[in-house]
Amino acid sequence: MSPGAQLRGFPPRPRRAAGPVAGVVVALLAWAAVAHNSGVGWVQALGALLAGIFLIGLVMPGLVVWRVRCRLIDAPSDTVVGAEEALTLEVSAPVAVQLLFPPGPEVITGRHRSCRIPFIAPRRGVLDHAVLQVASAAPFGLLWWTKGVVLPLPRPVAVAPLRGEPGGAHDSVDGALGDDRSRSDQRIGDSRGVRPYQPGDRRHWVHWPATAHTGRLMVREMEGPAPHPVTVRAILPPDDPDAADVAASQALASVAEHLSRGRPVVLVTREQRGEVVTPVSGISDAGRRLAWALPSTPLPPVRRPRARRARPPAVAPPSPDVLDRPGRAPDGGLAPDGGLAPDGGLAPDGGLAPDGGRGHRVKGSPK
Repeated sequence: MSPGAQLRGFPPRPRRAAGPVAGVVVALLAWAAVAHNSGVGWVQALGALLAGIFLIGLVMPGLVVWRVRCRLIDAPSDTVVGAEEALTLEVSAPVAVQLLFPPGPEVITGRHRSCRIPFIAPRRGVLDHAVLQVASAAPFGLLWWTKGVVLPLPRPVAVAPLRGEPGGAHDSVDGALGDDRSRSDQRIGDSRGVRPYQPGDRRHWVHWPATAHTGRLMVREMEGPAPHPVTVRAILPPDDPDAADVAASQALASVAEHLSRGRPVVLVTREQRGEVVTPVSGISDAGRRLAWALPSTPLPPVRRPRARRARPPAVAPPSPDVLDRPGRAPDGGLAPDGGLAPDGGLAPDGGLAPDGGRGHRVKGSPK
């Protein structure tokens, strides 16, 4: 919620200058006509003096606004949407100042060097700058000149949301913490010690031995098992500031409802440093946390891979030389006359012989 990104300062410029300038011109022309018809020298001299005064009244406020220096010296630490707060401004000259962001009424500083400027925060967030409009009509009040300045705040202002209706936050009970790990003060329970009497304590709580020993009225201090903490997760929608403010208001209402019942609350928010999971001590602490909360980052769309059909592996056909080679079958395997013999040797017809060697030559057979 930075005003410097929305409104920026501007140099000195006149405000509604047409009317004052036209009035000065008409007055000087009328005076010149009177001086010309009268022919008296002092009338002409007085007209020249009036022209100089009018010129100073039109130009001098711009110089005053240009030379004025201002700075913010104090700011509240936190506020609520719609609540009126004030910034402390220090100026070097009497001027009129008005807050443009956050919006506020116009204030005349007068002779005091510092003044309080009221403002009303329009929405939830953190203020780190302020945009002011500085105006002056000194010394004669003929024409107002204004300029805009962007001033950093001495400390960030956390603007908490308004408390809405519960139901927008995600609540869950943390059962990880057992009753024996933490115990809290109770009106009825086990006695864990004594303490001085306080208004509202009951009479049967009085511990007479401790009272007689200390000389003061002492009562028993009771304790009981602490309830399980409730986790409230603030989920702010992105790209919609109004919806984010509504979600923050609902989360604050949920926190306030659980705290009113006496249950500890752990608030989960997303900030610049990441996800913050810490317990809150009260409504102000929860509002400050929600002021710093950022919208949740939307998850990227899940892209499912497209199903691809499995193609059968391509089988290369056998080459012609393999098909025409002797001893090979038409499908590329071994033919019966050129295959392997049962014992792995070469048969007489070119295969493997039964004994695994060359087949015996028959006598009388040609070599």
